[in-house]
Order: sequence, then structure tokens, then C-alpha cells
Amino acid sequence: MLIITGCRRGEIAGLKWSKVDFKKKILTIDNNLLSTHDKNKPTIEGTRVYEDTTKGKQARHIKISNETVAVLKEWEMHQKEMKTSAGSHWKELDFVFTREDGLPICPGSVNIFLRKFSERYNLPHIKPHKLRHTLASNLINQGVDIVTVSNRLGHAQTSTTLNVYSHVVNKADEKLAEQAADMFLRKKD
Repeated sequence: MLIITGCRRGEIAGLKWSKVDFKKKILTIDNNLLSTHDKNKPTIEGTRVYEDTTKGKQARHIKISNETVAVLKEWEMHQKEMKTSAGSHWKELDFVFTREDGLPICPGSVNIFLRKFSERYNLPHIKPHKLRHTLASNLINQGVDIVTVSNRLGHAQTSTTLNVYSHVVNKADEKLAEQAADMFLRKKD
């Protein structure tokens, strides 16, 4: 979900089923989970997690593919099995990604999962934010316009995307120069 949506880990952790539209294939990203050690901060059901707005403070709508819909539906079925197993211990809070008792995952647990996954498969350590950067870089390299990439990432301003990905934009521009030369300057057989 991180690499296919470009969302931040807290946005994925904060995703609720009520914000998943399977028919229209859209996720509404308007919630962000954060963790705290502040005992005075109100948290969800006594966890270290609390809800906040997204970093950009505005909801965004992300289109998803049929494959992503299928994965989410499969996860929904798995979560229903977890709910049955948990019985009265299940906390129905509408979160897509939960612990075995229905409580939301801590965004930091995504880091832990990826570290263990990397170790298990002898891969370099994968950080959640790198998945976001991978999506953005690949979209720019594929010629997707910067406004669309910026909207996908939830940047409040396109200039943020341009600043963060200027090196990728420059490489894409080099590729464009070659494509333009192919179209207008180079002889074809």
C-alpha cells in the first residue's frame, strides 16, 4: 500500500474502511496516525497512538487499481477472521490495518515489519518513506506530470515536489531531450 499509493506510513496506518470506495476504486486520505509517549495526550483506547490530520491538512482522493482493490478485499476477509478469533476482545474502530484485537497499528510498527522483512530475505534495509520516494521517482521518470505526482503525494504545493525530486526531474528532462530529437531531428529508416 505504501509504494502503490505514495502515502506516508501514518496515513496508511490511519486509513479507515469507511474511506475505501471499492466501486469507484478510490481511497480518501484524510487521517494520520501518530505515536506519542506523552501520558497527557489523549490516545486511542490506551495505545500510544492518536489521530491527527494529514501533513497537508487536506483530504486527497487516490485512485487505486483493480489489483489493489483485490488485495484490500483479501485483507478485509483476513481481518474479519481476526475479528472472529478475538471475539469480545475486538475493538471495532474501522481501521484497515489493525492489531489482532482491532486496535490500530502504531506507525512505527511499519518500520519494524520492513526491517524484519529485509533481514528475512537478505535485502538492504527498507524504510517506509523510501517506498514513497520510489513511486514518485518512477512516476516522474515515466513522464507523469509534476502536478499529478504532487497531488498523489499530498504535497500542499507543487514546488515542494519539484524541490524534493529536482534530480529526478532533471534526468527526466534529459530523457525528454532525446525523445524530442528522435521525433524531430533524427532520420528514421
